[in-house]
Amino acid sequence: ILYRRSSFIKALWLSALCGIVIDLLTDRPFGIYALNGALITLCLYRLRIYFVDKAIGLATYTALISLLASLISRLFFALYGDALPFTFVSILTDFCVMPLVDALYGALCFSLPPVLYRSIKKLYFRFLLMRAQSKKEALDNG
Repeated sequence: ILYRRSSFIKALWLSALCGIVIDLLTDRPFGIYALNGALITLCLYRLRIYFVDKAIGLATYTALISLLASLISRLFFALYGDALPFTFVSILTDFCVMPLVDALYGALCFSLPPVLYRSIKKLYFRFLLMRAQSKKEALDNG
């Protein structure tokens, strides 16, 4: 959502600031997550135009961001000597399961609520219209 509504410089700063917040909450070397966020923005900001403004587009873009974040994080951890072991389970979770769960979370929490709101609003107004018509018919018949 940030990438769709912000200029490149603003998105770069905001992603770095989000990384700094994560850096403050972890015991990893300071700056890894800020650099990670900035690199992800550098790589993927220009691709935002290829994803539609629908739930599936947001979910796909979120999965791509999560995949790249996992890849860059693993690379940085290896450079700083905190390398995580490359096992089948870790590769499966970091590069398949986690991006899919992030995509599902993005779709459910950011795309689904407006769709549900519009649907409920439409049904409610239809209910009010039918109620008003039934009252009018009752007055005409009575």
